[in-house]
Amino acid sequence: MTVETRRLGRTTRWAFGIGALSSGLAGQAISVLALIFYNQAVGMSAAAVGLALMISLVFDAFWDPAIGLWSDRTRSRIGRRHPFMYASIIPAGVAFWALWSPPAGMSDSGNFAWLLASLMAVRFFISLSEIPSTSLAPEMAPDYDKRTSLIAGRYFWGVIGGVLASMLAFQGFLSDRFGGVTHLAGYVKYGLTGGAIIAITVLVSSLGTHKEIPHLTQASEQPFSARDLLREVASAFTNRNFAAIMIAALFSGMNAGISGGLSIYFNLYFFELSTDQISVLIGPVLLASLIGVFAAPLCSRLWGKKPVVMVSFALAIFTSTTPIGLRLLGILPGNDWPWLLTFLVVETFFAT
Repeated sequence: MTVETRRLGRTTRWAFGIGALSSGLAGQAISVLALIFYNQAVGMSAAAVGLALMISLVFDAFWDPAIGLWSDRTRSRIGRRHPFMYASIIPAGVAFWALWSPPAGMSDSGNFAWLLASLMAVRFFISLSEIPSTSLAPEMAPDYDKRTSLIAGRYFWGVIGGVLASMLAFQGFLSDRFGGVTHLAGYVKYGLTGGAIIAITVLVSSLGTHKEIPHLTQASEQPFSARDLLREVASAFTNRNFAAIMIAALFSGMNAGISGGLSIYFNLYFFELSTDQISVLIGPVLLASLIGVFAAPLCSRLWGKKPVVMVSFALAIFTSTTPIGLRLLGILPGNDWPWLLTFLVVETFFAT
């Protein structure tokens, strides 16, 4: 079936974009806070926390394509994407709350089991919403450049989610004024608030794009099967272009996981920043992302997507490693340098 090329209303575009806020919030919270929470506040070893994070990601890698194929083959009166989006609303919010609310007095093995189970639940239900929701883009915007603009807007809302996760933590429930990042009660409130935001944004996105259902591609008559899933995965791995993207994503993911998990440690103990100072670093992320939303489609039209990706990625690597690199080389002054925070703000802007 050929997807009808039509102009999307502003409300629909905003609803599509805001769906990424939930995954941005959950992803930022897990990557920045899960390690230090279960290590410093709950008392688990960093190795055990890292193991749970790794296991949850391995499972995530397996069920993501399964969810995608399942969504592709689903036939219902509300299309093939929205059933999954609606089904994830409550479970995603509850799972996020549970991640930050482990029962008191559990053993190390009990804490590990709780962490692993809640991590896997968060990742699964976020994927249950995010994958079908993102798949709406090529159906709502078949045009190459319009699709870039649509995805850029969704990326921005994902950044908003990450910014919100950090603001709730460092300016709110985990601020030094309320006990800091080792305060257990603060995490419970953080999880409850974040879970509510996740549920609400997925609901808003689902309702806001619901009217597009009649214009979307309908599923084929072929039912979902494990054999088809394996066949499609194998086919994807034999595609050289996909393999290149996958390998790049592998290393990019390794970088994101390491830098995300350790950034809070570096900010607190390497640069000795307060939670208020850490929250200042959120501003340049938001500003740079807003600029990127408008710059990315323009640059891709002028120079093509591939050159823009290669150049910007190289610059991001250089700028994001500059502060610690200069400190280790003895070039960057110590933490008593009055311009340290300003330097980190500028670096964060360009890296983002």
